[in-house]
Amino acid sequence: MKEITDRIGVHKVGLTFLQEIGWIEREQTVSDYGIDMHVEIVNNEEATGQLIALQIKSGESYFKNTTDKTIIYYGKKRHLDYWQFHSLPVLILLYHPILDKVYWQKISSKNVQLTEKSWKLIIPKTNILSKSSKAEIEKYYYNRNYFTILKIDDNSHGTARIIAAKILVDSKAMSKVTMIRMIPYFVESLKKSDYFRNEITKKSFQGQEADVVFLYFYHTIQQSKRGSPFCSVNWNSENCIAKVHLPKPDKIIRNIEVKWESNFESLEELMNKDQMSKGEFFKFSERIFKTSSVIVEEVRNQYQEYKNSHKNIEVFRKNSLKYDELISIIYFENSDKKFPPFECIEAEKILNSFIAFVHNIFVVLNDKKRDERNLKYMISMYLEEIDKNSANFKYEKNKIK
Repeated sequence: MKEITDRIGVHKVGLTFLQEIGWIEREQTVSDYGIDMHVEIVNNEEATGQLIALQIKSGESYFKNTTDKTIIYYGKKRHLDYWQFHSLPVLILLYHPILDKVYWQKISSKNVQLTEKSWKLIIPKTNILSKSSKAEIEKYYYNRNYFTILKIDDNSHGTARIIAAKILVDSKAMSKVTMIRMIPYFVESLKKSDYFRNEITKKSFQGQEADVVFLYFYHTIQQSKRGSPFCSVNWNSENCIAKVHLPKPDKIIRNIEVKWESNFESLEELMNKDQMSKGEFFKFSERIFKTSSVIVEEVRNQYQEYKNSHKNIEVFRKNSLKYDELISIIYFENSDKKFPPFECIEAEKILNSFIAFVHNIFVVLNDKKRDERNLKYMISMYLEEIDKNSANFKYEKNKIK
């Protein structure tokens, strides 16, 4: 009788995935630690090659431990270790023969609770396998194609080989469950990186695995440009003598520290809400660039007159500082502006540098403790940098028009 119930449960699960969810089911005739079936995700009537492993349990005995809202499944420790590090996501499905319903839950550290003897899995009674389960179950699948390495940096120093990487994550792989499965893979591959920033680090560390690996995950390229990862990861080798740790990591897996950005969603919403249009950016940047450029030319003329006529430095300082208040207003206005659109980010960076150098001239002019020789050196240097940034801003602005 138990064998018949088991077969009914397997067929019920298979038919639900095939008929209601529309995925391909493949029963595993040789059960390996309870993997009874694989299902392959199908999108737009095309098989994706993306598999999920299932363990199926049938019978009323699996429903003895329940609450008003949950079913509690108890399992063996050896199975848990195997399933948590399986190459595929693993779901447990419980078939109730009287109700003719299948309840499901994902094996993950979030859902599993360790007990004195083994572990238990909390299954919500709302997790009934049906067509409506499709979107939620699909989130658990991970695919390396959903992750793109944007940049790898070699930050090694004398005592440690340090590799850092920025990684773009597709929205299909944004769940924490998927991320936790992929993070060890990236750490393992990047600690074997053959990239060196120069010949010195190559000579020092060639053939040596990284001592420290940093990973920064982003949902969009815009976020990577703005430096706002939704997940930061740090790994130290056991023998590293210069270990680096994340402040209060949310999770540690296999010696890997993981930190989720608690306000990531609100930060992303703020960025999108406070973002300029392209037209707004051009209008704003053109206004403050032109005004600042006029001030720079006035200061340049005063400075040239001072050098040619050998007038007192205080005359030059006084004539230039009459623009001090205006440049301060421009500086703070630029600092408080909305985020630029993505295609204008490079132009904005150059504009920021331009305004900063103009502002620095007035910082130096206001420093009365600075001697004349140093003042001349700093003014000359800032004017030179301003000219470079001015040319670069004009070029970048024309490029994105």
